[in-house]
Amino acid sequence: MRAVATRTRGGELARLLSTSSGPTDMLVHAVYFWLRPDLSEQEQAQFAANLQTLATIPSKGCYIGKPSSTDRPVIDRSYTWALVLLFADLAEHDAYQVHPTHQAFVAENKSLWSRVQIYDSE
Repeated sequence: MRAVATRTRGGELARLLSTSSGPTDMLVHAVYFWLRPDLSEQEQAQFAANLQTLATIPSKGCYIGKPSSTDRPVIDRSYTWALVLLFADLAEHDAYQVHPTHQAFVAENKSLWSRVQIYDSE
């Protein structure tokens, strides 16, 4: 099952991520979740639904997905879900961190993952 949530249209997310025009003033917040292996199907579905709520928080763009079927030695496909958010700047990122929807997501779902790894880049 693949779930995608985005507030960008017509390739705009790809345009925002493109480096062909040089560096941009943007912060990319990439979050990878490893769900506990003992979760029921209902708990997995609950996590997936709750993850979608994060796409409602203001940002320049949001992508939610599962590991790709690509297979090369350098690719880590061990995570369960990926969340990638694009922010205009650090202030927008910081507002996301304290947003009530984000706080509720963490509180309601932290018991469902065994690991979370975050990569922020500018």
